[in-house]
Amino acid sequence: NVRDVAAAIAWLTKNIAKFGGDPKKMVLMGHSAGSHLVALVATDDRYLAAHGLHRNALAGVICLDGSAFDIPDRIKNGAPTVAENCRRAFGDNPTMQVDGSPVTHVKGKVPLPPFFLVFLNEDSLNHKQSARFAELVRAEGGRASLEHITDGKTHQSLCDDLGTESDHTGPLLIKFVSAVTK
Repeated sequence: NVRDVAAAIAWLTKNIAKFGGDPKKMVLMGHSAGSHLVALVATDDRYLAAHGLHRNALAGVICLDGSAFDIPDRIKNGAPTVAENCRRAFGDNPTMQVDGSPVTHVKGKVPLPPFFLVFLNEDSLNHKQSARFAELVRAEGGRASLEHITDGKTHQSLCDDLGTESDHTGPLLIKFVSAVTK
């Protein structure tokens, strides 16, 4: 849940220095539904503000094959099982669906962190939603990079293979993290 993500960020911000970390170098990463959560906490400032933080406290955000930046669109155009999962999570109330959509919260007074959005299949809903989200971030003066992974990965193997010999995504993630945490 997005409130748990915000609480974890708050705890890390307060405590990471005790473990040798720098709270100014925090990069969030999520896959699939997790990419929705990290994008929502990084756009909808209400969640971090509840802990005295703001979205610009994040050095960056990585969304791996994200599928729910716009919940109403996901329900309308997504595969039936994914649409049903969205309905279960956000209900049938259109206001709740819109409010739970990261695209709704891109505009704001506080600058956005940089985003790195990875997608697998061109012309998929994941690609379309990632591209639209990136456009909205850029329109607000933010940075958003889109990366199409073309080496035969599946939605699941994209994560399963991180750090293995067949991984071509990990070096791209490291490059992004290095750039935003200088």
